[in-house]
Amino acid sequence: MKEKIISFKKTHPVIFAALAILIFDLFIVVVKLFYSLENRENIQCMIREGVLTVFAVAMIFVAGQAHIYKCGFKNLFRGLWSGFIIIAIALLITPVYITDGISSGAEFKSPVQIAAFIIFVLLVGAAEESVCRGIATDVLIEKFGKSKGGIWLAAVISGLFFGIFHITNLFSQSLSETIIQVIGTSLTGIFLSAIYIRHRNIYTVMLLHALFDFTLMSGDGFFKGKYILTPAVAAENYNFWFELGAAVAVQGVFVIIAFFILRPKIAKRIAENNRNA
Repeated sequence: MKEKIISFKKTHPVIFAALAILIFDLFIVVVKLFYSLENRENIQCMIREGVLTVFAVAMIFVAGQAHIYKCGFKNLFRGLWSGFIIIAIALLITPVYITDGISSGAEFKSPVQIAAFIIFVLLVGAAEESVCRGIATDVLIEKFGKSKGGIWLAAVISGLFFGIFHITNLFSQSLSETIIQVIGTSLTGIFLSAIYIRHRNIYTVMLLHALFDFTLMSGDGFFKGKYILTPAVAAENYNFWFELGAAVAVQGVFVIIAFFILRPKIAKRIAENNRNA
């Protein structure tokens, strides 16, 4: 059975990548149906994410992709430097969310709940990056990564798959919010794929993904009365086109940086290394 899976992966990499993300997405939907996390505390969210992470790791081994976990510290810090914009956003935005919470009189959650929140975002990064970069991007780069154009094709396709992966959030938010999220995460996905292709260290993108989610959810993860996986109610003055433009403007910067990370000279070198491997 495993031999057939690996053979299909080599002959139909795009379909294989899409199916891997679809299977993981369907598993998430099933888990959501049986275990809703609306108004649940951090520990309960952490437990559910742990289940998803175990499933993602199992997918890695079934798909014959266990080699992605053997990279160790190689290029880890270079990859983090390539993703420094996420670190900068975290350093700038997280204190704002924390300060807003304190100024509004909100109480901090217990240390155990805060620790659970931190573990939760790490698990999200581990699970989603294992499937989206460890399977999708890795398989696509094996197929297309022997030319400069192929390098970018792999980054864009896997980035788009990452965006589509978030379409299941339609179960917990409006169509307009989901469209914005899919477009925004597609752009972020291209950026993370570029970092992975350049440095080939899965732990780098796991950490960057976790840090980005930590920043966005910190206001909910740290304070009592707020829940990290409960959909926010859209404001009365919510404007789809403004929100879409803001998402494209902000996360579009990620794509510009991705172009620099995989600029022609670098893409050519990566392609040459792949051809000689």
